[in-house]
Amino acid sequence: MRGHVRNYQLKTGEKRWAAFVYRGKRVAKNGILQDAYRWNRGFHPQKAAQNELNKLLRSLDDGTYAEASKQTLTEFLERWLATVKPNLEAKTFERCKEIVDLNINPRLGTIHLTKLRPQQLSEPVTNVPVFHKSTEGLVRVKHTHFLSIERNLRG
Repeated sequence: MRGHVRNYQLKTGEKRWAAFVYRGKRVAKNGILQDAYRWNRGFHPQKAAQNELNKLLRSLDDGTYAEASKQTLTEFLERWLATVKPNLEAKTFERCKEIVDLNINPRLGTIHLTKLRPQQLSEPVTNVPVFHKSTEGLVRVKHTHFLSIERNLRG
């Protein structure tokens, strides 16, 4: 059983529906292996809960399902930079860090990863100039560096 729909009752007496998706076995806080479920609740007609369940199962099959996380883009990029640092030349790493710090984090850094949309990633590339540090202060550069970082982020 990968998922199911179940009804429940609120304290006010209203009936609501929830979509449950089985996530497999997980180690609980007490160290015991238990079944883990992800459930979305609050649907009024049963059909809405069933549609949500179908959408969740489809995203699991497609590989596009993302666990709800409070990790922001800034936190992710810090971890990503630490991961790629051994594989990059010092100057390349310095430039990537500069682009992240000056261009990505100020505009998109506070967005949670699960709420990040492709339109938000492409907007700075087309509408906002990209800067780098120099002796004259911040200088505008071409968007090619930003695009290469965006491609690296996608994997």
